[in-house]
Amino acid sequence: MEKVDNKKLILGGILLIVVVVSVFLYLKFFQTFTVTFEVDLGPGIEAQQVKINEVVTKPDDPTYEGYEFIGWYVDDEEYDFSKPVTESFTITAKWEKVTEN
Repeated sequence: MEKVDNKKLILGGILLIVVVVSVFLYLKFFQTFTVTFEVDLGPGIEAQQVKINEVVTKPDDPTYEGYEFIGWYVDDEEYDFSKPVTESFTITAKWEKVTEN
């Protein structure tokens, strides 16, 4: 039976711990997500790279002749710009056609 080299075993364990801690720190503090804006009408708005648990910077309300901007929505719910980001997603502009009387 072969003798176990305790030094190699300890160094391997330390290396594993360093890798796990590094991945955890990256995911916890440095991971970024892409938040895109779908405007549909008028000029586009540049996507934002947002660090995990930080918030999206609300862009200026878009304008388009003949339409009123209602708000920014995700999945039919108005987006809360104070909500921390935990994944990539798209925020969509909601419009209402202006009717002339």
